[in-house]
Amino acid sequence: MGVCKKKDLLREAIETALANDCDVFSLLPIPEATYGDLHAVARQRGRHIRFEDIPLDHVARLFNTPLEPPPVDVPVLGVFGTSAQQGKFTLQLALRRKLLAQGYRVAQIGTEPHARLFGIDIVFPNGYGSPLQFPLDWHAPWLDRTLREHCASSRPDIILVGSQSGTIPYDVDAPDTHTLPSLAFLMGTRPDACILVVNSIDPVDYIRDTIHTLRAIAKAPTILLALSDKEKHIRTAYGRTLVSPRQMTPEEIAQRIEKLEFTFGIPVVEILSDEGQQKAIETVLKYYAAA
Repeated sequence: MGVCKKKDLLREAIETALANDCDVFSLLPIPEATYGDLHAVARQRGRHIRFEDIPLDHVARLFNTPLEPPPVDVPVLGVFGTSAQQGKFTLQLALRRKLLAQGYRVAQIGTEPHARLFGIDIVFPNGYGSPLQFPLDWHAPWLDRTLREHCASSRPDIILVGSQSGTIPYDVDAPDTHTLPSLAFLMGTRPDACILVVNSIDPVDYIRDTIHTLRAIAKAPTILLALSDKEKHIRTAYGRTLVSPRQMTPEEIAQRIEKLEFTFGIPVVEILSDEGQQKAIETVLKYYAAA
């Protein structure tokens, strides 16, 4: 990791940044145990080295605090998906931006390792290459406790939570399609309502099963479907599965939206369009106003 032909490229990159009086935000871990000298140099120069992790001692302190925070008493909106690489994070940022613009106080849990760079309050990096060292069955209680504490201290009007990858497995007999971290995230955040990001090529039954799972586990209705303007083309070559996106035409996007709305009876939006983002916000606000 970060090492090429006996050269520590991560170390070299950090040394270069510090030499140029820059802060460092890394998607790779930079533990004190390995890079203590660089952390010391950064402190000396008033610079910061940051990477996302939740150390075990932090988890232990959280669980050992006897005082239980009060339950979350504000709306929690979840963004989930049917697969990876769909635009879920883009949608979360758009929702956050529009809610802030309307004067709402927004709290947010993000699962992307770079989420903090976008102003997201709490980062739970449980996706690909996750640095988390504590067991999966601690994920839900950690998220629940953290949400409670943040809600009590910051008093937001709404909390946005966004998961990684898919929500349910494509095939329970294929372990590489299992989605246990996403299900633990769902159980720990317990949204009141969900937006489900789908692919234009997803089978109707798989979308329906995902919607039913969100309701069954979190008792949360799916109030909106969202899709990208790209269509995934999946092919297998040399024993590897390759996914290549194809830009859809406006007519194709409109057809997909119309078909999904007819099939599921809920609003559907295209993630990157201004019209779609506005429709998403209107749907969210209308739902919570009526709840």
